[in-house]
Amino acid sequence: MPTYFGDDDIAAIMADAGGPSVPVVFGAIAGRGIVDYVDKNILPSLGISGVSAKVITVDVQTTAFPGITVGSSITVDGVNYKVRDKSQVGDGAETHLLCVGV
Repeated sequence: MPTYFGDDDIAAIMADAGGPSVPVVFGAIAGRGIVDYVDKNILPSLGISGVSAKVITVDVQTTAFPGITVGSSITVDGVNYKVRDKSQVGDGAETHLLCVGV
């Protein structure tokens, strides 16, 4: 059975300023997130394979950023992005955001 971090666990991870988290701003909400740069197939809906690019993913505490939706504008570590895709991880305490530059 998989084990997931709970809401309090995510808050503690994000609060660790010496750790892997960076500043994230969504509207008037400021918090922290964990960033990763990954290769992603950018045209799967068109049936085109082999086209990939680096994209940014940001994991945030779900309850710290209410209202984020696909299309939302966010600032991650001082850089502006739009949310391209959003999915909750595990039990939902963490949200995974796929972002593109604006």
